[in-house]
Amino acid sequence: MSNSNTENKYEVSIQCAKNALGDAFIETGIKDVGVLSLEPLSVFVWCDEVYIVKSSNEGYACILDLNGNHVSNRWYWHFQGEHNVKIGEISQAQMKKFINKH
Repeated sequence: MSNSNTENKYEVSIQCAKNALGDAFIETGIKDVGVLSLEPLSVFVWCDEVYIVKSSNEGYACILDLNGNHVSNRWYWHFQGEHNVKIGEISQAQMKKFINKH
């Protein structure tokens, strides 16, 4: 896949994050991190779905969807060998809102 096709593919995900999170989404560029872990507050794409890292360590993470709903306490970074692609970050204030709503 060419670089421009890859960027176009993730532009849809970036727009989705912008629509869901508004000003709380901070675009950081498209970075394929492979199966490596991501930092808390990272917004990333995995298998064409957009997720947010609530907390993380080297092996797994707690993941939310774009509405702040819990997806997994044990999101394994290397699952099925699929790459994680970071597209941005969420503000600390928005993460606190997500945490406080549950």
